[in-house]
Amino acid sequence: MKTVFVTTPVETRHRQLLEYAAAGRCRLVYAQDGRDALAEAEVVLGVVPPEDLARAEKLQWYHLVWAGTDRYRKQDFPQGVTFTNGSGAYGAMIAEHMLACILSLLRQLPHYAALQRQHSWNPAWREGTLEGKTVLVLGTGDIGSSLAKRLRAFDCRILGARRRREPAPYFDETYALADLDSLLPQADVVACALPGSPETAGLLNRDRLLLMKPGALLVNCGRGSLIVTRDLIEILRQGRLGGCTLDVTDPEPLPQDSPLWDMENVILTPHVSGGSFGHLPETEDKIYQIAADNLSRWLDGRPLRNVVGI
Repeated sequence: MKTVFVTTPVETRHRQLLEYAAAGRCRLVYAQDGRDALAEAEVVLGVVPPEDLARAEKLQWYHLVWAGTDRYRKQDFPQGVTFTNGSGAYGAMIAEHMLACILSLLRQLPHYAALQRQHSWNPAWREGTLEGKTVLVLGTGDIGSSLAKRLRAFDCRILGARRRREPAPYFDETYALADLDSLLPQADVVACALPGSPETAGLLNRDRLLLMKPGALLVNCGRGSLIVTRDLIEILRQGRLGGCTLDVTDPEPLPQDSPLWDMENVILTPHVSGGSFGHLPETEDKIYQIAADNLSRWLDGRPLRNVVGI
């Protein structure tokens, strides 16, 4: 009987979900019970550091419960391993985080929060609205499409950019990342949900940040490597952007002496927009629903969801 090793925390309801999918056709071993079955497992569900995969000599399929796979390279895996991820579990929560940040900056909530701490009742400030604005979403996968879906309620124009120009749900127009230089000047909001890759590292450098519309907002919940941090600090100091919110930074964690901490028009969160275990039970449930569905598919010999090319 094949062994399936589950490395991430599980609640009783998640065990029941996995055991129902297994239907007695495999042996489920949980790291949470103090077991380490990596060396004997044909399947791993959860998270394994890339450097530990060499111990998984019998591994046939690795299901990473995270959506981001940029830590892993082909040489990390034993030969012939199928690699899948948890895409589809995080779109709603990250999209809601991004939307909350966009609205907070538009409505000047960081400014008013600073006034609150000063006990200052001062309404002499100007706010904004999403209505009639252009939002450019970098990345049109699960996260980007989930954001676009929610943005449709705000009567704004929604543009999407991805590696190749392909239609995507909820967007008014979609483009290739090669068109980025012509898209940035149109956008009142640039929302970043791109995965990490050599192609996206440093994509938003000084030259591209200068292409953004004066007063535009920048939101990044993808990978910190997308934005050149020193260039962003320079542009923010010049007052060219209306505000910025970062859930991911480069480096990460953000150094304590970074000027970004003390900028009033910057919202910083510690990589929690897509927080999984210990953050949002609904996301934990989605993680294991995807894993259980794929486990059933694997045992049935059916195609797996979310196969990642390695």
